[in-house]
Amino acid sequence: MTKGILVTMSGYPMVPSSFMPDNGLAQLAALLTDQGHDVLILDMNTTELVDRLFNKKLRTKAKILLDKEMENSCDSDAKTDELEKLQYSLETYQINQYVILGKELAKIAIKEKAKWIGFKLWNGDGFSGSNIMAKTVKNILEDIKIIAGGSHVDFFGDYLASIDTGFDFFCTREAENSIVAFAEYVEGKRNLNSVPNLFFNKNGRCEHTQANRIEDLNSLPLAVYDNAIYPSLGQVGKVKVGVYEETRGCPHKCAFCNHPLKAGDRLRKKRISVAIKEISELKKKYGFHAFKLGGSYTPSIYMRKLANALIDKEIKIDYCAYGRIDKAWKEDFELYRKAGCRALFFGVETGSQILLDEKIDKGYQIKRCEEILKSCKKAGIYTITSLIYPNPGETDETRLATINLIKRIMPNGAPVHFPILVPGSRWWQNPQKYGFGIENRENCLSNLVSYKVKLFFPPEYWPQMPFTIDRKKFRKFSRETSELTREIEALGVTTLISDDTALIGFYSGKTIIEFRNNFRRLALTGDAEGIQELLSIINENLRKKFERGNSTNSSFEAFSKRPD
Repeated sequence: MTKGILVTMSGYPMVPSSFMPDNGLAQLAALLTDQGHDVLILDMNTTELVDRLFNKKLRTKAKILLDKEMENSCDSDAKTDELEKLQYSLETYQINQYVILGKELAKIAIKEKAKWIGFKLWNGDGFSGSNIMAKTVKNILEDIKIIAGGSHVDFFGDYLASIDTGFDFFCTREAENSIVAFAEYVEGKRNLNSVPNLFFNKNGRCEHTQANRIEDLNSLPLAVYDNAIYPSLGQVGKVKVGVYEETRGCPHKCAFCNHPLKAGDRLRKKRISVAIKEISELKKKYGFHAFKLGGSYTPSIYMRKLANALIDKEIKIDYCAYGRIDKAWKEDFELYRKAGCRALFFGVETGSQILLDEKIDKGYQIKRCEEILKSCKKAGIYTITSLIYPNPGETDETRLATINLIKRIMPNGAPVHFPILVPGSRWWQNPQKYGFGIENRENCLSNLVSYKVKLFFPPEYWPQMPFTIDRKKFRKFSRETSELTREIEALGVTTLISDDTALIGFYSGKTIIEFRNNFRRLALTGDAEGIQELLSIINENLRKKFERGNSTNSSFEAFSKRPD
């Protein structure tokens, strides 16, 4: 039997969820070990990565500049120039570190006698940094097989096989149907064409093997997080909040979203009895007491059954999830709260019914949105309403409609994102219909596949996006995003927040604003020690809470409050 290494490195960790364990790789490990293959998971998304990607000199400079910004002790032009220099120095330093990490990965592969390596690709440095590592490994170990998977592969598809990478193969759709067969191919026990869901460059052409999906999620074994297989989980640089994938696939076709490309457009569900058993086992075996439900969204009927089962079986967990306005019942939120639901994330996108119908294809009514979200918040669940702004077709009236909707609901959180043309979405497939402009699709793909944000700057200072919205270029529409973000924050609604950030931050002992701001400062200054200390507090508070079996009502309400 062969030994392989599964690697995940999402780039510089800027959000708390970066430090959550990777359930996808743990699931692949379970499939491999069930068939007798050895596997090692290298989850590099730890505080050690923060330390590696931000040296002492850069940390000191970042802290000085952030202190100046808070004190307004330097003029805007001088501050921007200094930040640009810091950004350039940081990116240059990190490229060199990815080469070093690649050399270290090659040494691990030699030591473990690994015959193949699988990378999970992410956006930004999750792609470009992983690619540098893969190329470095190939320069040292020419014969090792390197495969890449993850959402990034599905979104960019065949284009990846046409550019210079260190990856021999790419895996689309669902790697659970491919990983054991791939290991057997490396072992010489099967033909490459019999491994499903692969594509690769062969003599300048992109070749594909047969594509398929998992029909029955219940057939998958329990994810494996044993220390010998997933050693980073036992380190202090990870947070013990897991992801549990209770459903997969999304039949809804929102115009901006390409999730059905990865997970399919047919909703598949684990039986409630299986979900309850697995959650209980993950809690008992690995100490997971809090989870993010990993489906595209959790249907209300399923959530209701899951909540009742958690209560009936007396399984104490905290969890968060994605919800949908048109699939929710306001009567259910009290039940969810009782079962341990602490945060729900809803894609509201806009307060304009016209934009919802004509530009976003969201499929719900604004009036229902208001009723559902008010009920969710009233039940004591941290309620997050995600917004896209400016949408194509945006006007002063539609902008006001969004602000007024937020004023009426007053959710706990409302992150604001500018529109992104994601390959595979309806926006991408028919940009002119929706108000987008693309001069050259090839150049657009080249820009997006390795697009990186500038850590120290608001969006309007990030690299130019390769498309326009209603003929507005990136600088203009991203500035409008920042302006609406500031306006919503001024209303007393927290921005730059997600459901998993809220769930993790709940155990920090701080309010949501304190936690968000503190974590962001620690990340921007490369303070690995500070992040590690914060994660240790979160893990300890999480453990103590479930050892005592305390109710979380009062502490979670306090967490949600903003400073006076």
